Amino acid sequence: MAISILSKKISNSIKKNRIKKRTNVLNYHIKNTGGIKKALKELKETKTWVPNIKNKAGKQETTRRAIIQTATDFFRKLYAAEQSTQDITINLDDDDDLEDIPVFLQSEIEKAVNSLKNNKAPGADQIINEMIKTSVMSPEKLRINSQKYITSF
Repeated sequence: MAISILSKKISNSIKKNRIKKRTNVLNYHIKNTGGIKKALKELKETKTWVPNIKNKAGKQETTRRAIIQTATDFFRKLYAAEQSTQDITINLDDDDDLEDIPVFLQSEIEKAVNSLKNNKAPGADQIINEMIKTSVMSPEKLRINSQKYITSF
């Protein structure tokens, strides 16, 4: 009897926890992006299987075995193909052939930088978008922020 009561309490607790997590994730994404598409993707608990795929002949394959075989054949062919590498020589001595590189306007740079999304992982250079945004508005703030960032390691 006590085990069934304990089991019900655990089940209810898990259910409440899922609801709370779902609400928090939805609120976070609505607040930051204004939409719920990414939130629903994050909350999805199951992996979806590829429902169908076209084989070489263009026929839709729907069985798991046929899909795996089609994908395997595709990647075998892809990676078996020889990579054609040719020596390419570029003559940079002729300045006459090179077109003038246009100058970027400050407004173009600001527009591009402001379109960067916040809270994204940094690239290989380890520079986050917020730091780039700050630097465009104030180069002095970039110096201060980069010093904080470097000393945080």
